[in-house]
Amino acid sequence: MNRNTINTAPLFVISACLIFLSSCYKYDNVLPPLPRPDPPQYLELTFDGNTIDRKLYDSAVVSISKAGSNNPYFYRFETIAGKPRVNFDGLKAGSYTAMVALYARTNDGQKREYSLTSEFQAGPDSTKAEIKSPDGSLNDKWKARIILSYNKQIDFYISLDNTDPYFRVRVPDHTKWKSMSIRRFANNKIPGTGTELIAEARWNCD
Repeated sequence: MNRNTINTAPLFVISACLIFLSSCYKYDNVLPPLPRPDPPQYLELTFDGNTIDRKLYDSAVVSISKAGSNNPYFYRFETIAGKPRVNFDGLKAGSYTAMVALYARTNDGQKREYSLTSEFQAGPDSTKAEIKSPDGSLNDKWKARIILSYNKQIDFYISLDNTDPYFRVRVPDHTKWKSMSIRRFANNKIPGTGTELIAEARWNCD
């Protein structure tokens, strides 16, 4: 054999072995595919032709309580994909009660609050809970309340249903007020003769 001839066969075998071992090493250390995340769970307010117009909707909040618990969670609905939603991914599986307060306007600009209590399930098999928005009528399952404001300093929430005694006062800055007196009365309208007082009550707040 010519001394100037270089025998490359052993080098080729060694290189092939290194490549093979390197390939095996890389393959054994490939991370397994990550599990697909669970779909988000959320509470959604829906609108259609039988509800108030979506453009009249302003905002909404909800208090969520688990069955048997006295510790509610408070959320504000956020507009996601054009729809008011609350994400409840962090809730443990079980039955929950949602107390929703929805704020909207009428076509002539009057402010309204609509209140509803609804049940829903949270857990791996529950991805979405839908609540149909109010239709604005007195016969709806939502309780409709008119909001009257005085000089942007005090708000009165009064039920539109005269059989519902609900009444609430909201004072954003209570330091401007020392006392308050509230009188509520109900009149019976008599055709042709006017009205007749049938009930009244007064509250004094100091």
